[in-house]
Amino acid sequence: HIQNCRNATEKTNPIEFDNFPEGGEDSGVPVALRAGKHVLCEPPSGINVAQAEAVARAARESSRVYVLALPRRHDPAVMHLERLIESDIMGRITHVHATVAKREGRPEGWHTDRRRSGGGALLHFGTHLLDLSLRFMRGATIERVSAVTRSRPSDPVDARAEDAATVLVRFAGGRSALVETAWAQHLESDCEHIEVIGERGRATLWPLRLVIEIEGTRSVLQPQLDA
Repeated sequence: HIQNCRNATEKTNPIEFDNFPEGGEDSGVPVALRAGKHVLCEPPSGINVAQAEAVARAARESSRVYVLALPRRHDPAVMHLERLIESDIMGRITHVHATVAKREGRPEGWHTDRRRSGGGALLHFGTHLLDLSLRFMRGATIERVSAVTRSRPSDPVDARAEDAATVLVRFAGGRSALVETAWAQHLESDCEHIEVIGERGRATLWPLRLVIEIEGTRSVLQPQLDA
């Protein structure tokens, strides 16, 4: 954590952020950028729209590098699947279904206090799968976004962060993406899964497997990727 951004900017380069101060538009990131520091920021960009817009504005106006840490983009299986989608082997992508859920263990502290974190399960690890879902749709026009969230009734109303969320993104042309995310779902094991459906094939992660039509024949493929 960077507990005191203003002091850190005087002696540290680059800076990594993984928490935000409570309230206000200044998350600390704009301060670091204006001080000439490169910034790596764990999602989200801010706990509210004002913070996120302030970060984006500071990044545009500075000559520094601002990176939102989305490591799943660099996963070998994800990168290979993106190349396959770009090659059109699966045809037009029509639907993405992504799920991430934890077996047990709801985090405590600032993670579940919406006043400090901005949100819960969706904001803090669902964002990674939402990011991939949008990338797999390759720039399709978003027409509508809707969501259902669930939280603990025992949590204070003004601090309540979602324990689980289901997000539906509707794109032009009848295409869609569904992202489900949750903490502590009493599963046998943690779950992280993506299904990408195209007009001529289907792919799943993790591991990467494909079911596609090749010259009229249904083929099941599992690419061998370097770790």
